[in-house]
This record gives sequence, structure tokens and C-alpha cells, in this order.
Amino acid sequence: MRRILRLIALIGIVIGGNASEIDPSKRFTIVGRDLENNNQIGLKDEDNDSNASLSPVVEVSMKEVNDKGEPRTTVLTKGHFVDGEVVLEGEIDESTLVHISTRNSKNEEISVSTTVMPGGEAVSIVLVQLKDSPAEQLYLLGASNQTASTDESFLITGNYELDDNADDGILLKASLFTTIENEDGVPRRNVLGTVLLDDGNFSFEADIDEPRVAKLEVFNGRNLVWDTLMVVEPQVEITISRHGPDNVLHEPSAKAGSQVRLLDSWRLSDEFLSFHHKSYTAGKKLLEELGPGKPLSAEVMTLWQELETRKAKELKRLALESEDPFDSLLALELAAQYYLIPRILDANEVVAIYDKLSTSMNEDVVARRITPTRNRLAADVARVANFERLVLGEEVPDFTLPDLDGDKHSLKEIIEENDMVFIDFWASWCGPCIAAFPELKELHTKYKDQGFEIVTISVDMNFQDWEDSSDEQKFPWIDLGELKNLNGATAVDYGVSFLPTNYLIDSNKQIVRKNIKPSDLKTVLLDRLEKSSSDD
Repeated sequence: MRRILRLIALIGIVIGGNASEIDPSKRFTIVGRDLENNNQIGLKDEDNDSNASLSPVVEVSMKEVNDKGEPRTTVLTKGHFVDGEVVLEGEIDESTLVHISTRNSKNEEISVSTTVMPGGEAVSIVLVQLKDSPAEQLYLLGASNQTASTDESFLITGNYELDDNADDGILLKASLFTTIENEDGVPRRNVLGTVLLDDGNFSFEADIDEPRVAKLEVFNGRNLVWDTLMVVEPQVEITISRHGPDNVLHEPSAKAGSQVRLLDSWRLSDEFLSFHHKSYTAGKKLLEELGPGKPLSAEVMTLWQELETRKAKELKRLALESEDPFDSLLALELAAQYYLIPRILDANEVVAIYDKLSTSMNEDVVARRITPTRNRLAADVARVANFERLVLGEEVPDFTLPDLDGDKHSLKEIIEENDMVFIDFWASWCGPCIAAFPELKELHTKYKDQGFEIVTISVDMNFQDWEDSSDEQKFPWIDLGELKNLNGATAVDYGVSFLPTNYLIDSNKQIVRKNIKPSDLKTVLLDRLEKSSSDD
């Protein structure tokens, strides 16, 4: 870690070359180090036609639009790592988001983006191969700035350190992100910045147009070592520091804004910090005694469950009692990020709160942040109820879905032509689903002329994944698609919450077997179809 501090000294190197040609008030500087210092891949230096072995070019570029409205990329400056170090200078008129790229020892392009300021402080980058990483990656060191507007920017600063007995050479990576849900309520990460910690220090600056729940994660290689939630919003600064008994718990805090009302108000209270510390120390002690991967004791589990219950209680109270509807919304989103819905908070209650908020917030917020989540939760409630309801002897719901050619097929029509139908929900990413197909093909070939049909229903997210996988499998049966990742009406009606999920039904649409393996399906078909055929 102390090697990183040498970056500071590099800033003073920028005294020669073309430095005098750059207006100091417009100058930006990027300082970098290759911590592995082995990134030599025998590239030719095009500038001097030398055959000397050089590290790949480090290039700083920006995207802009020309007079015709066409996008273009402009290179601002470039150079090589020399003895593991590089200093790059360029000139800009205003704060600019730039793209810094190079290649690693596997000749893969790697890059980071950051905002540089004319006449501002130097930006530090590091080329390093972290623990468990297959190759070197490029990281911003200590600070990530992704701002384009000071009016909508927020700032998070802090320090995170491992336990005192941790290896001093461990390099930690931190990533900050918000979660945004699409129109179907499926969450996706919106990364606001990633940095390599600089002796434990980090800062994130980015734009946000409205208050959002953000999560900060710190990794040692691929292992998550710590995370925390906060609420980011325009022109609010959040500081992450130690709190609690023995000053060991890292927690964010602010002086104003939603963070204070929704998190600091209870998470930094003496009572909660004391209980959090009690749970933390009990778990740490158990880990030291038993080692990683061992089951938690009843005492630790009880403390953890009580801690989660206290979080749920506070956030539910804030969701119900906050005078500002946006605070109520954020309280629910915090509960979701804590995985308290529906594990501790009843999903039906949460849906009711969302319904109330939909009448008191503007249509845009309702469309983006309330309706998708509300509908997904309502679907989850219905899914569980439907799965429990669909037992042997019950009639399954009808459906009409398209095949790859767009032709519609209804279960009613399929069942009119067959005595037994096997309905199998699957996806291109589901290994167990695909592993079962060879046996299902054998059964389909053997029994299709005796009134047996298979209907697969893909729940992939996009058509291309479904088409590619279906073409690879060469299904001999009816293959339909409902490309909504378990959130489609048919998947919900059939209670599909995991894959594979399947139903074997008879000519009355009644369930004969549920979630049956191909080997057991073979036995049922042998009994129901071959026996029936021999009796005739």
C-alpha cells in the first residue's frame, strides 16, 4: 500500500516536455503507476520508429459532437508507462469527462472514466492485478469524480480499514452504485464510481437528479469485506467514519438531507449502535473460534435476527409516518436493499403503502419508481399463492403465447389434441433445465403418437437468448416464449419462482404431477399411456 503513496511525488515531475506550452489555468494532469511493473508486451514506439519494447499507450480521450451532430472521439493526450510510471498532461476549457484507456498483459483494452478540471488537482490511476483477478485492471486511486453539473452533484468521503491484524499489503476496491428497476420491476445496477482505496481513503462525486438509495461495497479481490447503505441527493455531503462502542463500526452520516432523517436518526442512535456492536462482536468472536464457513451459533443467529427486526421496524415506521412522500418511498427502497421485503416486512403491507404513495406523488416518479416495484411485489405475492394452490388434481390456467415465428398457441387448443401435456418453464441460462432436455426428447419421440406433447415456455429476458438456445437444442415439440424473467402473467399464474418448474396435466387440464424429473415422468407415461394403449 505504501508504494501507492509514491504517486504524490510523481506530480512534481511535470516540469519539462511540453509543460511550458500549456496554459496552467487550462491544464489537467493524470498521474499513474503500474504496480506490477511488468506490462511490457513488445509494442513498437510509432513516434520514433524504435524497436524498443514499450508498455502499451495510455490514452486520454473525450467524446463530443461535431457541427453535424455526429459523435466523435478526440484524443487529448497519450503516453507510455516508463519504469512503471506515467504522467499525462492536456488542455481543456471546462470540466470534462474523459476516458483513460490502455492494455494489460493479455492485450485486453482496459479503461476508467473521470471528470478532469482545468487547473485542478491531478487525477491518480493505478494499473494492478488484484487478488483473484485473471489480469491487470485500471483503477482510479482513492477518488472518483463523475460529475457534469455541480448543481446535481453529491460527495461521499470516508475511510475503511481492515482489522489491525490484516496484511498491510492488501489492496481493497470500493464500488458505489444505485439500483434502478426497469418497467417490469427487474433491478439493475447503476454504477456511480469505482476506486482502489488509497491507504483506506476514498471519495465519490457524481451527479444525481433526485434522492436515491446507494450502496457502497468494499472488496478484497472478489470477496466482499464490507458494505453499507446511504441516501444520496444533490448538493449533500456524506462522511463515512467509525462509530459505536470501541469505535469499530463504519457508518455514513450527513449534516442535512434524507440521509439524516431516514438513516442517521436511528442507525447512529446509542441504542442501535450498542446492539449492532453486540451482534458484530459475537459474530467476530465465533469466526475466530470456529473459522470461516462454520455454522452460526443460536446466540449469534438470535442477535442477527433481532438486528434485522429493528431495521425493519424503523423503516416501516418511516414509510408510514414520514410527512414527505419521497421519504416514505426511500424508506421502502432502503428496506428492499436490506432484503427485509418480504423476509420480515409483509409484502402485502408494502404493496398497500406503494398504492397510497401512487396517489400523492407526481406521475413521472410513480411510473419510474413505484408502479414497477409495486407490480413486481404484487406478482410475487400472487406467485406464492398460485404455487401453493396448484396441487395434484387442480386445473391449471389457460394461456396463449407465441413461438419463435410469432405464431400464437393456446393451451386449450394443445390439450384438445393430446391426452397428456408436459408444461416445462425454462431459460437459456438454466443448466438443470437444459440437462433434462435429452431425456425429454427421448420420451417425446416414444410417446408423441400416443397423445403426449411437451410445451416449453422460455422466460428469458430477450428474444435473441431464447432463439439461440432453442436453435441449439432443436426442440421437436412446441416451444413458446414469455420473455419477462418470471414476471410474465403465465409464469405468475403457474407460481414459477425457480427453474425448472413443470406440470404434467391430463386432457381435463388437471395436474397429474408437479415438478417431476424425467425419470419419474417416464414411469408415469409408461403407466398412463402404454397401459391405456394395451387395454384398448
